[in-house]
Amino acid sequence: MESIRRFAAASTETVQSDINALNDKVLPKNNLDNSQLQNVLAIVFGIAAAVSVLMIVIAGFRLIAGEGNPDEVSKAKSTILYAIIGLFVSLSSEAIVAFVLTR
Repeated sequence: MESIRRFAAASTETVQSDINALNDKVLPKNNLDNSQLQNVLAIVFGIAAAVSVLMIVIAGFRLIAGEGNPDEVSKAKSTILYAIIGLFVSLSSEAIVAFVLTR
């Protein structure tokens, strides 16, 4: 039984050292710390949120302009819905990244 435990411990150490060696060779390295990464991602998510708000405004104008055409009204409503979903995703992504990087 003791030999099985020694074998399991040795194989675990071997596997872990192989994984660490593989990670050092394969995974890309970055020189950013968490605050720099958070700032870059905040800019990206901010741009995405601004685009979503712009799309809501454009869809609002399309909704007003297409008041007699049911197809245009339907397209404008769909655009508003998808832009609101995009805005929600962008804001929640920024909150998740901030939460993860501050831990």
